[in-house]
Amino acid sequence: QKDQNTCSSNYMRIWNEGASLLLFAIVFASLSYLTRPNGLFFTASLILCLVLKELFIDKTDFKSLFRKIIGCVSLFLLITSVTWIPKLFVMGNPFDHGYLTNFLWVDSYEVADQRQVLYSFSDYAQSHTPMDAVRRFKYGLVRIFYDTPIVKFGVFSSLLMFAGILWACILREKSFLLLLLFMFVNLLPIVWSNLANPTLRIPAASIMPFGLFFMMFAVASFTRLLDQKYLPFLKSL
Repeated sequence: QKDQNTCSSNYMRIWNEGASLLLFAIVFASLSYLTRPNGLFFTASLILCLVLKELFIDKTDFKSLFRKIIGCVSLFLLITSVTWIPKLFVMGNPFDHGYLTNFLWVDSYEVADQRQVLYSFSDYAQSHTPMDAVRRFKYGLVRIFYDTPIVKFGVFSSLLMFAGILWACILREKSFLLLLLFMFVNLLPIVWSNLANPTLRIPAASIMPFGLFFMMFAVASFTRLLDQKYLPFLKSL
């Protein structure tokens, strides 16, 4: 009975910590949307990673997962109600962001910055082919995941970050893979819109938190390898 109580208390402690972290994550993701529109994609990528974690790591049943998703979405809508409710009544679209969506559907900054003209997906579809979309996405991938680290962080830091990402993939640690997925999904709008907004400042700021983690992970893995493999050999000399 004592062991069962101990296990139950440990389980509740871990569950409460996880619930608290999820609560804080959704709160800050919602607040990020109040500062910049891409906070909407940040929240969406967070919920996507939550779904994958619950399904494939924690093996959560669909009923419990559905309750968590409803809770996350409800909390997001509650916190951001100060912005989407006025837009709903005034503009008819709760997620209207004015000319900023132009950067998703045109090919140059000059055209996107015309604030008196609004472009949509239908405009892009009428003037572009599927191969145009593929080339745009490929261009954005190179700009965001190669040019940005090299230019903004330097060659050494970029190599360190890439080494950490590669090692995380080799280990197949699910938490690291989820973090990679979160970074990738979170950056997709920036990847797509970089053709019309070719600055590297925005993607650099978005990559930085993830980059620092994988840099530290690479350093920690390298030092651990030295301790396990080469330090005993050097001491024996």
